[in-house]
Amino acid sequence: MTDNGSTTRDEDVPPLSDAMTQDEDVAQGGHASASAPSSHDGASDAADNSSKSRGRSKLGWMLGVVGIAALLTMLAMIAVSALGGITWRQAVSIVMYAGLAGLIAVVLLFAFIFRRRKTGKSAFELPVIAGLAGGAVAAVYAASWGLAWIGHPAIHDISTDLADPPQFRSLTVRPDNFDDIPGAGDSDMTGLNPRQRWAAVHQDAYPDIRSVRIDAQPAAVLAKAQRLAEDRGWTIAPGDSDTTLEAQGRDTLLGVDFIFILRALPAQDGRASLIDVRMVTREGRSDYGVLAPIVRTFLADLSGTTTALQEGTTPAR
Repeated sequence: MTDNGSTTRDEDVPPLSDAMTQDEDVAQGGHASASAPSSHDGASDAADNSSKSRGRSKLGWMLGVVGIAALLTMLAMIAVSALGGITWRQAVSIVMYAGLAGLIAVVLLFAFIFRRRKTGKSAFELPVIAGLAGGAVAAVYAASWGLAWIGHPAIHDISTDLADPPQFRSLTVRPDNFDDIPGAGDSDMTGLNPRQRWAAVHQDAYPDIRSVRIDAQPAAVLAKAQRLAEDRGWTIAPGDSDTTLEAQGRDTLLGVDFIFILRALPAQDGRASLIDVRMVTREGRSDYGVLAPIVRTFLADLSGTTTALQEGTTPAR
């Protein structure tokens, strides 16, 4: 029905139920769009998670590099010291610091691995594994030197004869040889001078290092001792003594410089020899127990190769 041509036709007006349905759809659509995350927000969250993952992985790499660097630094210092580039005391100090750095790297790497595992991510990347291994080796090696320092007395003069050590003639004993000998404040060493304290400390630490009797004439023993010293790379000091042999050498591990003397005195009417040796480092308050094994090995090799020699025979080369 029309009213002056201005009345709207019934078919142009949507039913009330349809209008309500459209309104509900709009409302529901609005709520749905509001509650559904946008693709932009999802990308941001993924980027944040990726950034955090990369950050933790980068930390693992950095800690791994520290562990590897600690080991490489230690090996380099040992090699440089053995070649004479730095003193062995400097090498020991650097080894200790490298070991501490390796230990710190290992502790932090374990913390890093534990944190990554809690997030469900793997932390066993190559730098992490290499850092753990390198840091652990550096820490253990430095600890071994620390234990050597603790387990050995702070002396650097080793002799088989504490009452009458062999005296150097061609080579010179360091001027501070008996300075700062341990035991100055001990009640059981009251009244002892530095040399007497050295003898007491030496006896307690190395009771097995004693004079050796060898069934060979002194000349034969000295000849064999010289060959053993030269085989070890030691430099024989010039001299014309018929009872002593002097040499200077270097420990191949850390490059500890030392001087050496062997004294061979006739025994049993000249048919045997009484052997005493002495080794003194060129520097350092303590030798970290380096010299005693060298003395033991040298005497073992010397007695083993000269025991069968008879008077008047020439030792086999």
